[in-house]
Amino acid sequence: MATNPPGLTGQDYFLQATALAAQGRGQEPAWLGELRRAGADAFARLGFPTRRMEGWRFTSLDPLLDQAFAPAPAADGERAIADKIQPYLLGDLPAHRLVFVNGRLLPALSDIAGLPAGVVLTSLREALRERPEEVRSRLGRLAPHAEHAFIALNLALHEDGVYLHVPRGRQIDAPIHLIFFSSGEPAFHAHIRNLLVLDAGARATLIESYAGAEDHACFNTSVAETWLEPDAWFDHYKLQEETRETIHVATHHVHQARASTFATHTISIGGGLIRNEINPVLDGEGIESTLNGLYILDGAQHLDNHTRFDHARPNCRSTQLYKGILDDRASAVFTGRILVREDAQKTDAFQQNRGLLLSPQASLNTQPQLEIFADDVRCTHGATIGQLDPEALFYLTTRGIDHQAARGLLTYAFANEIIEQIRIEPIHHRLEREIIRRFRGEEQGGVAA
Repeated sequence: MATNPPGLTGQDYFLQATALAAQGRGQEPAWLGELRRAGADAFARLGFPTRRMEGWRFTSLDPLLDQAFAPAPAADGERAIADKIQPYLLGDLPAHRLVFVNGRLLPALSDIAGLPAGVVLTSLREALRERPEEVRSRLGRLAPHAEHAFIALNLALHEDGVYLHVPRGRQIDAPIHLIFFSSGEPAFHAHIRNLLVLDAGARATLIESYAGAEDHACFNTSVAETWLEPDAWFDHYKLQEETRETIHVATHHVHQARASTFATHTISIGGGLIRNEINPVLDGEGIESTLNGLYILDGAQHLDNHTRFDHARPNCRSTQLYKGILDDRASAVFTGRILVREDAQKTDAFQQNRGLLLSPQASLNTQPQLEIFADDVRCTHGATIGQLDPEALFYLTTRGIDHQAARGLLTYAFANEIIEQIRIEPIHHRLEREIIRRFRGEEQGGVAA
């Protein structure tokens, strides 16, 4: 792989990297080379966003622009990586598992035995070799690289990712668990591209875990394009628990056809600078779509959540509930947009963002947005930001509970509305332990199983 000239940082480095990617990569088909060139051209035109742009007013990219990066290194030995990912396997949860290290599949640590007949679960790189026309018909069709710098960057630079295809009427009983692990020196960048397709009546549950080895810095982008055909059902979880030196920018675009059901639960615990964007398009009648989010931040962590529901057809329902717990100097942004198009009568849309600030230095900026062009709809939104109730704290301490334990109990009660909607039991336990560990004054850091 060609490398960039030494000493470049930020924008200059990635302009060089995307320009090199636009020259093509070995065995890749010509159409993918054209996509990479389109991504490189868009990134050269757009550049990284700045705080002068409305969608980035509260998020500075200085940690990204001020660092020097290198291409992602090869993975450490399999035994060393196996030990490092052990805490992120969600206990004894039976699952079909794919493990990616620094953006590339590690087959030796993956296990997809027992999938139903006809289901395809593989790396995107393998799918490009074995099923090029399937991939070509979907890749890059939902995520708008021409207007989004990070999607353009990802399109130009992605090395690998996941390809999932669940045929008509098939159900995957065990969850699919994708582990994206980062490890190595010096500071590097890695880019994941996921393409997920559920045909009519198909059902699947998928968990994405993002984690990293201690004391290493990296910049990760992730772009997912999810296609749900009529009556498909998809339950999605994202656990983001990378190191405090990690910059993580992710976008997820979902196209829902008639009577499909989609739910995603985005849990943000780790990382230093995190941006999550999720954009479902409800393009058929009778659709149900749910976005849940829980973020638990301390130190100097910064998280930016952006959601956009596009109600394009009538008789659909969407729900958004995001909750954040912020301590120390942590900061967060929530921007939730609901777009109801002229033909989308009988839309039922709900949005709520709630923040709990445990420190005077913590901050949360929330921006609910409604854009409604239909007249027979029910759309509600709300936002609250507050602190722990001092009377509730006092009551618990008078009952013999020490102050730190009382703080942890009230914090857990605040988060429980999200936690109880999570169907994966090991994720429940993980979040319980994380809240107890952080807010009873115990050692902080990444989550261990």
